[in-house]
Amino acid sequence: MLTYLSGLKTASITNCWTKKKATGTISITYEDLMKQTRGADPFKVPDGPENAPGTIVEALSKCGFVAGFQVTLGIPPGIDPASVPDVVLLGNNTQTVTYNMLCSNCRIIRIEYSSDGAEWIHKSQPSTGWIFQSNVDLRLDPVPNTAYGKLPKDVQAQVKNLGADAFGAQHLVFDLNNIGLSQVPTIPGLDPSSYAAIFLTQYFVGTYFAEVQKAGTPVLNYTVVKHDNPVT
Repeated sequence: MLTYLSGLKTASITNCWTKKKATGTISITYEDLMKQTRGADPFKVPDGPENAPGTIVEALSKCGFVAGFQVTLGIPPGIDPASVPDVVLLGNNTQTVTYNMLCSNCRIIRIEYSSDGAEWIHKSQPSTGWIFQSNVDLRLDPVPNTAYGKLPKDVQAQVKNLGADAFGAQHLVFDLNNIGLSQVPTIPGLDPSSYAAIFLTQYFVGTYFAEVQKAGTPVLNYTVVKHDNPVT
């Protein structure tokens, strides 16, 4: 899994939220945020209210920006290879695993407006990364005949030796339809009751595994099985 994760070629995913009286709090794409603010990018402003130029705060305030996070799947760049945690942890329940969601980049923005200005928080994971954990179910799916040629060579050989008409293959994969966040890292300086922290908790898992699916869900194992109704 570490080889799979280190080899991922995914772009950064950015989720943003705005809040207005007319619409309430809504999700907005990063591209739409850039259009509405004419390029005022909150992710380019360092942490601390003293670092937020008035022009950027004004532009973000007009569109009601309140929070956002940005993630890139991968191995944290500053972690010792020997210290990289296992991505998948097995427990007593063989049908569910703990998945450590690692990122090469993870940043979160929170801004709150007042008559005195804006409280600006921009937190980036340390070089060793933050670790989010989720509980993920496993499932065995049959491999269709049309995908036989994509099986590992040793699995193809087993099926061929036993008889392709009577035997086939199954692969063990993550069931990404049933995922639950089990642990969120403590982020110093981020109020857990803030919009940013709440949105991170609610949407991080979906954002992360949507990218995993785009890149191709990894296969954990293969088994050769006898067909219930073999071809005769």
